[in-house]
Amino acid sequence: MLLRALRRLGSVRGGATAAVGVGLSAYCASRAGPPSLCDASSPKPGAADAPASGAGAPGAGGGALGPLGAAVTTAKETVHEYLIAPFTESRQKDLLPPLPTRLRGKELPTLVIALDDVLIHSTWDRQYGWRYVKRPGADEFLRALAPYYEIVVWTEQFSLMDTVIVALDKHHAIRHRLYKDGMVYRNGRYVKDLAHVNRDLAKTVVIDCSAANATQQPENYIIIPPYAPADAPPATPADAAARAAADETLLRHVPFLLNLARLAYLTGVDVREELKRYAGEDIPAKFGEELERLQKGGKRAAQPSGAPASTMTVWQRMRSSRASS
Repeated sequence: MLLRALRRLGSVRGGATAAVGVGLSAYCASRAGPPSLCDASSPKPGAADAPASGAGAPGAGGGALGPLGAAVTTAKETVHEYLIAPFTESRQKDLLPPLPTRLRGKELPTLVIALDDVLIHSTWDRQYGWRYVKRPGADEFLRALAPYYEIVVWTEQFSLMDTVIVALDKHHAIRHRLYKDGMVYRNGRYVKDLAHVNRDLAKTVVIDCSAANATQQPENYIIIPPYAPADAPPATPADAAARAAADETLLRHVPFLLNLARLAYLTGVDVREELKRYAGEDIPAKFGEELERLQKGGKRAAQPSGAPASTMTVWQRMRSSRASS
């Protein structure tokens, strides 16, 4: 790879050298004053060589520096393609397998969940090495959402975390696992680019604990507080007890995510538009208030246009729809 990059750079070296000479000649011709090194080392262009008005300005595409600019651009592209991209871009164009043909148009929405500090918290010490603490409610969270989402867990670590994910997923709710080699390098850090997930972004939701990870498709993200277990320093005994008792973050989001799955699957709502309504809000609290108002008013969620009346619940309709496909 390095040899190919060097050969390609060598092929543009001659063009770059000639471009430097032409650019230097134009610069010297524009200077006023006594003769200098410029005049001794490069001939002044004649009238036939003079660029048209505005064409010889530095940086102009058709001017004297045009060949130099092209050579520099080629060199930059070569360095990026052979020396930078292999370490900053995902090695796979499509991270998830394609959907079965029979499910296209009836696929479940996709829920991408960060592993680190969302489902688990990892700590290390000299006595025990790496230890992993499961977030309260993680089992119930995954089990409740598994029938209505294609659940993908994406860790910022490598595939060595497989053992941890298997231990976490005792109900077999996780359909796919993604690792650090599926991330891209942007602005000094690795981030998750949903463009490589090959799923409809109108039906894709991401749960993460860091807004810095949401630089590529922020409209698809739900940012939740990171999990800090009771014994994670620094913590006073009172803080530790409060953390252990109060972390219901995952379970609080279950009703909202179930409703979002219903909207995306049955009515075709773009999840990004729905998430935009809750931007900057405590999503479980706001959704709970809206649900309470609807219940007090005796209202039910709108049925899909043209849908026949049914006594089945929305979840039963989702299952029957998939079973008939």
